[in-house]
Amino acid sequence: MTEPVPTTPAPAPTSSDPLAVQQANMWAKLMKSATERADLEKKMETRLIHSLNTLSQKTSVPRGIILPLYDKITTLGVSLILQLRSLGVDLPIEIPHCGDFDEAYGEAIMKKRDQLGEVYVYNACKLAATAKSLLNPSKQLFCKDLDNCHRRFRNFAIKVLGVVYSRFEEIMLMDADALLFQSPMALWNTQKYQTTGTMFFNDRIAEANFSMGLGYKPANRPNIMAIEDYLSKADLAETKYAFSDFATGSAGGDFRNKGENKSIICGSAAHYFPEKSEDTPIQKVSLLYMNTDYIM
Repeated sequence: MTEPVPTTPAPAPTSSDPLAVQQANMWAKLMKSATERADLEKKMETRLIHSLNTLSQKTSVPRGIILPLYDKITTLGVSLILQLRSLGVDLPIEIPHCGDFDEAYGEAIMKKRDQLGEVYVYNACKLAATAKSLLNPSKQLFCKDLDNCHRRFRNFAIKVLGVVYSRFEEIMLMDADALLFQSPMALWNTQKYQTTGTMFFNDRIAEANFSMGLGYKPANRPNIMAIEDYLSKADLAETKYAFSDFATGSAGGDFRNKGENKSIICGSAAHYFPEKSEDTPIQKVSLLYMNTDYIM
């Protein structure tokens, strides 16, 4: 028969046991430090959430497109704007950048209203560098200075600033390398978006080399984990979000001109329209866009 395990706490160490006293004191300090850190993080998180929520609510336009750009992908971005206009998409477009976009070119784009429609180019990092916490104005919200903002946001994270500083109540966030095969305007009317207010596309391609560890790059992991962390927090907050019903299709990276009706168009990733009706066969789901910088 198993003896019952006592539930009373162990007696406190006595002064006759100096090692135990030392360990107890060290443990108490660690617990105090952890508690103080948790309290500080909670305060910082509260300040951040309040400030971001206030900033992001400063909207004045019902709908629009956010298209982050930098100098090396300017041509791709303008090409995408022309695609959108040719497909009948007349929504205003914002181009946030992090000081790595030629200002004169940006001014020229904004003046081409007849060809490009309403486009607004702005330096999001310059705004972020001066942003203060609304609950503690002595604290910077995003970065301590402009140089720090450049290091932090000259990457995928510029999309975050683009969303926070956007004037649009409803946004469509696009990458410059998107090659459209149909108008994206139908996305606003999908059941997923109407129900949750969001629509995410699966944007990962698993390759043989990567699955075997040959293409693993530790430096790429933080961005991926940050996205997963965002979605896990959305789950915890019981916030609804929706993903496309379809996985990403790999389209290769080659273009072969075999003549009329025989050419092969390739890109990096193919994305299908994110949902289908019950009476639509799976093979009839149409291609929405492809990520590629191989074709102009």
